Amino acid sequence: MTLKKIVKMSTKSQISTELSESISNVLGKNAKILYKSLIRMESRGDKVDNRVLVVTAFRVFITTTKVPTRIDNGFHLMEIEALESKKANHLSITLIHEHKPVSILIGEEGTSEGVINAIHALIAAFDDLFPNVAMEDIVTKVNLPFPLQPVSGTRKHSTCGDFSNQYAAMCDLCQTPFRAEVAWDIDTIYLAHDIRMLHLKDFDHLDQRDLIPLVMALQHNTWFDGVCGDGVRVGGEAWEAVARLLRAAAPPPRQLSWRGAALRHDHAARLGHALARARHPPAMHTFDLSQNHIEDKGAISMLTGLGNNPDGLRYIALSQCGLTGKTVSHLAVMLNDSPCHLSTLSHLDLSHNNLKDDVHNLYNFLAQPNVLKHLNLINTETTLENMWGALLRGCAARLATLLLARNPWSAARRPRDPPPSFRQFFTACLALTDLDFSYCKMPPDALKSLLLGLACNESAAGVKLNLAGVLSSSQAAHVLESCVHGVRCLQALDLSDNSKCDCLEIRHIK
Repeated sequence: MTLKKIVKMSTKSQISTELSESISNVLGKNAKILYKSLIRMESRGDKVDNRVLVVTAFRVFITTTKVPTRIDNGFHLMEIEALESKKANHLSITLIHEHKPVSILIGEEGTSEGVINAIHALIAAFDDLFPNVAMEDIVTKVNLPFPLQPVSGTRKHSTCGDFSNQYAAMCDLCQTPFRAEVAWDIDTIYLAHDIRMLHLKDFDHLDQRDLIPLVMALQHNTWFDGVCGDGVRVGGEAWEAVARLLRAAAPPPRQLSWRGAALRHDHAARLGHALARARHPPAMHTFDLSQNHIEDKGAISMLTGLGNNPDGLRYIALSQCGLTGKTVSHLAVMLNDSPCHLSTLSHLDLSHNNLKDDVHNLYNFLAQPNVLKHLNLINTETTLENMWGALLRGCAARLATLLLARNPWSAARRPRDPPPSFRQFFTACLALTDLDFSYCKMPPDALKSLLLGLACNESAAGVKLNLAGVLSSSQAAHVLESCVHGVRCLQALDLSDNSKCDCLEIRHIK
């Protein structure tokens, strides 16, 4: 069905030409009127008042029937929270932040044609605004005694999922100026480079308030799959727009990155609460809140909201967030409770957090066959000697980047023999390319096991090994000198900040 057909079926013919012209004048020349219909407004008691329902591109108005007319009520399409009908010719419209609904009667008692036409006009308006998104995914509650039909709007949609029109609608909602240069950047640059993540840094020349409609325009956009606010510090209103995006968006966002933006635990907690109350199951598979002091409270809230993602997480980055083992324990439970993460999670970065040996809770997950390619535990106070059994069983096939710098090798005062699984892992790993043990003070026997394991590896190639600051004794230096020449898979070896290496002859490695 088309909007043109609905208009013909409506009671538009009952609206005089004089009244139509008066409505057009009061709404202004820029208002695109999609639909008009005579209605009756329920007021106090049994009293009803004659009014006109007007649906425009972004807003709905209720005007008087006298000429010159005036606007009695008006609201944005995105302010509609519920559409309900108590009887055939009745329509109740509940607005966000309004307790009392707008209650109207259309047509004769016992006939629903007028209400159906009005609802279909709203469907067409939403289709103009958000192509390929059902009205039921936009309006929180739709409770009507008749089935809804798909209705085509009147517009030809633009590029990037019609983002420019959605941005214009949100500017209208927020009462902020429409920035033509923003729309041009999206329609031209983002389209040309197939950029599917909105980068707010591209628009940081705008005022804070001007960022709000940009974020809100993502709510039902089918081109973008996420938002990146790296380095962008936003105020409370803008952050609420981000939370609303996670809570109400359809389709739900799949990526969120907000690195180094001075976020605190309450910022992350608001996102977590939004995810927990989302209308649709979370689809977010990638999130990065690194370099923000969100602490355990914020991180656990965020992870809790993401835990029931039926498609699994792919990328988790919480580096330098002020976390402890509490977050790791929660993360481990979440990953182990949902087997889907085993086949999706490829990147895990928990570096520069004081995790200590609570990271051992992750070993049950790491010990199962998984698809992890990148594991970063740099500077987490994690003892290294006990993790290799888990890595050997679950990570040897795919792990490419293993970053363990600035961690103690063992909690024991006297160095113990490295576990057999340590050498076995480096013999068995198939995809390893980057390995960082810098400043770990690795004992000579462990260094020997590492090098001999790599020397026996017939699958790995192009490995970059960082041993900066590792050689704490002349014995370790001689182990390196005697074993490294047999490691054919090495492409680069970093031996900086090792005073014991000054006399070593290692020429064949960059």
